Amino acid sequence: MVHIPGVERMADPTAWEENDRLRVVASEATARAAQGAGARRLVQESISFVYADGGDGWLDEDAPVAGGGPTTSALTAERNAREFFGGDTVVLRFGLFLGADSDSARAALEAARGGVSMAAGPPGAYRPTIGLDDAAAAVAAALRAPAGTYNVVDTDPPTNAEIDAAWLPLSVSRGSGPGRSRTGRWHVRSV
Repeated sequence: MVHIPGVERMADPTAWEENDRLRVVASEATARAAQGAGARRLVQESISFVYADGGDGWLDEDAPVAGGGPTTSALTAERNAREFFGGDTVVLRFGLFLGADSDSARAALEAARGGVSMAAGPPGAYRPTIGLDDAAAAVAAALRAPAGTYNVVDTDPPTNAEIDAAWLPLSVSRGSGPGRSRTGRWHVRSV
C-alpha cells in the first residue's frame, strides 16, 4: 500500500491529510488483521525524517524523535504496529528513495532543471537517502531480523547542498537553459 502523495500533490495540504489518515487508520487495521490471522511478524514502513535535530551528530535508532507534519503520522503508525500486533514487529525507517524509478528523484531532477531545490531545510542539513535496490534488500532482510526499529539509509548521508549539486550536471544541456544563467552559473534556491 502506498499512501505518500504523488510529487504533483506534495504541496497540497489535503494530500498530506490523506497520507496521515491512511497511515494512522491502515497501520492499526493491518496490525489487528495480522494479529487476528496469527501472523508471527509484522514489518511496518516508516520514514527516517522523524528524528529531532541532532546537529552534526550521528542519529541512530535510539536518537530522540520529534513529531510534526507528516512525521507525526509515521510515529503513530510505528506505535500502532507495536501496540496492536502481539508478534515480532520490525519498523523500517526509510531515507529519501534514490534511483531511476523513484518519483522523488525524478521530481528533484525536474526541479533542478528549473533551478529549484526540493530539499527541505538548510543547505548544510544532512539528508538520509537510500537506493531502491538497497531498500528492497532491507525489506527482505526484515523477515529474518530481530524485532526492533531499523534506519534504512546510506551510511554516509549527503547534505542538501551535496544532493542539489549532484542534480545540477544532470539537469541541463550545454548553454543557457532552465536553471542556468547566461554566465553558466547555477541558481538553486530552496522551496
